[in-house]
Amino acid sequence: MISDIVNFEKSEIQKLVTHPDREVRAVLAQKMCRKIAKVELNEIERQTVEKILALIVRDAAAMVRRALAVTLRNSPNLPHDIAHRLIKDVDSIAVPVLENSPVLDDEDLLEILKSKAAAKILAITRRARVS
Repeated sequence: MISDIVNFEKSEIQKLVTHPDREVRAVLAQKMCRKIAKVELNEIERQTVEKILALIVRDAAAMVRRALAVTLRNSPNLPHDIAHRLIKDVDSIAVPVLENSPVLDDEDLLEILKSKAAAKILAITRRARVS
């Protein structure tokens, strides 16, 4: 059975990329990310999700990227490369992912620790599990 994840309306994706209002784009990003967080993905769906999230993570508006980070912070469906981009973003976007994401590995966390970014380091200390 194909989940709703591959059934995003093309118009929604188009709006996500082109709408001039960042608040509209943030709401759409959150809506899509909520769907992504709740399903088990097959390989085709995972590839589709990665393409959609790649659009969101490149948005100029921090509000839109934060919607992605906060909504998918606990999800195993957050692709590793997208998570890696988020943890290098501004603190308001990076911290939720650093505190919670199960897709981050030790190498990702060590890279942040070496950066000496205080808020990000503190976020790592709040993780439920660090190896």
